[in-house]
Parts: sequence; C-alpha cells; structure tokens
Amino acid sequence: MASTELDLDLGRYKLGWSDAEDYVFKPKRGLDENIIKEMSWMKGEPDWMRDYRLKSYAQFL
Repeated sequence: MASTELDLDLGRYKLGWSDAEDYVFKPKRGLDENIIKEMSWMKGEPDWMRDYRLKSYAQFL
C-alpha cells in the first residue's frame, strides 16, 4: 500500500482573516466531577443523565 505525505502548515493562515473564539462553555484544563456537573447543568440534562456521566467518569478513573 502506497503512503502519501502531505506538507500542510496548519499553524499559519496566510490570508489574514479568522473568526474570533466564541465559546459557550470553556472549562479549565482537565476533567473532574464539577466540570461534568456544570456541563450537564448547562445542557439542561435530566438527573439520570448526569448520574450516568458521573458513574462513567468514575469507571474511567
């Protein structure tokens, strides 16, 4: 199988135009129970979904 290398420089945009960052939610670095709870609250998720996510997070650790 032949491989193809692409020479892409995605670090610079040469045309001088870009969109400003506009985040709805920008958590601190990392993941913990408080971030999961806050994201669930912002999304308006039911309690069972939040609890499911927290249980999954505990399994992940």
